[in-house]
Amino acid sequence: MSEPGAFEERLAATLGALAGETDPLVLKHVAQAASAVRGGSVCVQLSEADRDRVASSRLVGGPAGATPLVLEGEKLYLRRWFDHERTLAEHLLARTAAAPLGSAAERAAALDLLFAGAPPEAARQREAAATALERRLTVVVGGPGTGKTTTVVRMLAALIRVGGHQHVRLLAPTGKAAARLEEAVRAQRERLPESLRAAIPTTASTIHRALGSVGGSRVRFRHGARSPLPDDVVVVDEASMVDLALMRRLVEAVPERARLVLLGDRHQLASVEAGAVLAELCAAEEGALQGCVVTLEHSWRFTSEGGIGALARAIRLGDVDGALRVLRAGGQVGWVPDAAAGVLPDAVERAVCTGYAPLVRASSDTTALTALSRFKLLCAHRRGPFGVERLNPLVERALATAGLLHPTASWYPGRPLSIAENDYRLGLYNGDQGVVRGGEDGLRACFPGADGGVRRLAPARLPAHDTVFAMSVHKSQGSEYDRIAIVLPEESSPLLTRELLYTAVTRARESVLVVGAAASIAKAIRTSVQRTGGLGQALGRGVPRSGLSVEPADQRPPISRNSA
Repeated sequence: MSEPGAFEERLAATLGALAGETDPLVLKHVAQAASAVRGGSVCVQLSEADRDRVASSRLVGGPAGATPLVLEGEKLYLRRWFDHERTLAEHLLARTAAAPLGSAAERAAALDLLFAGAPPEAARQREAAATALERRLTVVVGGPGTGKTTTVVRMLAALIRVGGHQHVRLLAPTGKAAARLEEAVRAQRERLPESLRAAIPTTASTIHRALGSVGGSRVRFRHGARSPLPDDVVVVDEASMVDLALMRRLVEAVPERARLVLLGDRHQLASVEAGAVLAELCAAEEGALQGCVVTLEHSWRFTSEGGIGALARAIRLGDVDGALRVLRAGGQVGWVPDAAAGVLPDAVERAVCTGYAPLVRASSDTTALTALSRFKLLCAHRRGPFGVERLNPLVERALATAGLLHPTASWYPGRPLSIAENDYRLGLYNGDQGVVRGGEDGLRACFPGADGGVRRLAPARLPAHDTVFAMSVHKSQGSEYDRIAIVLPEESSPLLTRELLYTAVTRARESVLVVGAAASIAKAIRTSVQRTGGLGQALGRGVPRSGLSVEPADQRPPISRNSA
């Protein structure tokens, strides 16, 4: 749990002054509840000894009250986050009831058509499609290469055939994840019977864009419970990246009659903001969500005997010895055990020059954009000797020494870019990636356009952006590359976790180079991210509507609004 900082301590003091609360233990836990959100948790777990003392405070109340904090069992929440959690649980529970489309014979016929000739390993894919025909909530989880996109395209075809659904929306948390979802769906769509292709969308958007962010806000949207989306089916890819508050807003905006499909990998890094929604939904699959969660286990891309698949599996299982054996074996996986701070090892320089050569030597804008998915250097940190800000100049220098780049100014041909904030006017979104290219119109930032085209924008028009020869693992979520190299920090880094290493390794399709000491690898594999929340418990108990406070944040009593 994050230790309270100056802001959280001032917040606790202000709330205490408003309510006449002077107990230092209560104020400490108020600050901890606020700090927990900053650290990714939704609440703070109290000891049994502290619970009664905190419960007696005027700052703390039950689910239906107006106090700025809520105590549920031994979990202490800021009220806004309690409301996010409980409102989301209520909407998800309402979707678990059986709501079959068509007759049993019609559903079976559609699945037989769409899965004709499929091997036995595709049985779980068929199960997921059957779930979507029978329920208004389907959660499909699986690791890399397990066929989540193949599954969802066949699932959509089944919904169209049996239910007549024509309005389908594809969503992802970031622009890059949305672009990758588009590519995957387009490829799989061509394998469908021609009569079913037309209703499968070929475009995807970010969740914020679909909800209609008001003035670029991350919390105010045009669509919600009172103005739902006009869709029959909503599919959300990379659901592990969606935080609790955004998932609540999205699920509220999905019409009650519509099908909601969530796709993701439960073992990846959770959202940057508070919550671990996908993980908690998966934890509830034996309870309230039984019959709604389908896990795809067969990897069509990797085998478990060696290479990337074996390394990912060892990391996921917490098997340090197994991971080190895979790293020492070579093949798809390489290992550089020693790296000096602020220096690119020779093996990494070779990987960088080989990996980025297609990007900087590309003969056209289109081939340059395609080359963005060939290779990426990943880091755990943004700052520090093993961080993005240090490694990007080192990569530039290595490429310049090899004669591949000529970075004489901040803008030069071959510079890869990642957008850092949404610009709705330009249609550029956080996570979108492009590349600087020359041309008759001078240097331009090139980004993918509609229907496979290219958008060439003057550099001065771009919103905040970064150079991304090196990229943080967090930023890489939703992306895939042929080859990746991951530079791990020293063993003492708090960011070294199992989820971070697993996420980095599974960005690669063909090969992985891990740069880091055995001690750093072991620390990462043995350290799992722990986030405190109560969504799983709320789903397990069921949530009575009368117990919820679902007023919009800007209509709550002032003391509650400030606390959130």
